[in-house]
Amino acid sequence: MDFVLSPAGAISAVLAASLLWGSWAIALKHLDGYPVDAFFLDLYTSAVVLVAGVSVAVHGASLPAEIAAKLAARPEIVLTPLVGGLLYVVGMRIWLYLIERVGLVLASPIYSSVAIIVGTLLSARLGGLPLGASLLTILIGCFILIGAVVACVWAGHLRDIGRGTLASGRLRAWQVIALSLVGALLGVSYPVALSVGLAGPRRPEGLPVLPYMLVLAAGAWAGAMVNAALMLPRGGGWHRWRRAEPRYRVMGVGAAVAHYGGNIINAVAVPILSTAIAWPMGQIYTLWGYLWGIAYGEFRGATRFAYGALFTGVGLFILGVLVLGYAFGGR
Repeated sequence: MDFVLSPAGAISAVLAASLLWGSWAIALKHLDGYPVDAFFLDLYTSAVVLVAGVSVAVHGASLPAEIAAKLAARPEIVLTPLVGGLLYVVGMRIWLYLIERVGLVLASPIYSSVAIIVGTLLSARLGGLPLGASLLTILIGCFILIGAVVACVWAGHLRDIGRGTLASGRLRAWQVIALSLVGALLGVSYPVALSVGLAGPRRPEGLPVLPYMLVLAAGAWAGAMVNAALMLPRGGGWHRWRRAEPRYRVMGVGAAVAHYGGNIINAVAVPILSTAIAWPMGQIYTLWGYLWGIAYGEFRGATRFAYGALFTGVGLFILGVLVLGYAFGGR
């Protein structure tokens, strides 16, 4: 089954995917003490089941044999998304740990800068660029998006100053830098996996969207298991996961639908735009997260300086997407 989008449709698909990515994480605000790693296990278990069901329904029961044949013929096509899914989830967990310990304002500039720039450069090297697209223009768009992330994070910082709820930094500076770098570099495995494993005009031998996503989901589940094995033994986490209330399972399923729905929509757009454009453009999911925060009342009572920083970030996100769209459409 082939998915074909126009260039404008591909850009719209990436923006829609980013909305889903920025929405599923809202579930983290409603865990009420339920371990994050238990929730991730619910999420990625649900993702594997859902993607497997859809993939087999579309491609038939022979799909596992076809993936096995691809593994035998071109192992990197299958192993890259498998390992990439694992590394991405481990990197995400490091990122959440940093947020919990020191807050976004200390870690985000390093994490976002490394993830966006390194991910874009590797994607351009491994997956190529659309004919005539300018890498320099893409990088300008990337730096604008980094500025947007920093502005939004600073808005949250100003909001917290006003409320006296700043995160207490319990890590040393070198630990924050090291963990931010490690988390970002692990997170770059996502665009690398897309560049190597997904079929497209520049890589026709890759996996179609749904088989690719099934392999990625299996790797992500393995990453969730690694996180759970390391973290859940503390404080009776395994017991709490086994005895979880049904609402947490439902939240995991809903998050899986949004998370992997976004992944699938994004993967449909990548062959048209290239990963080097779709990856930084997808970082607008950060903006959706902040807009959801406004809807939840998280900025209620914030100072005008906080709102000024937030809307500066919104403007920079829009500008960054326009520049990336020009890098593609202006070729």
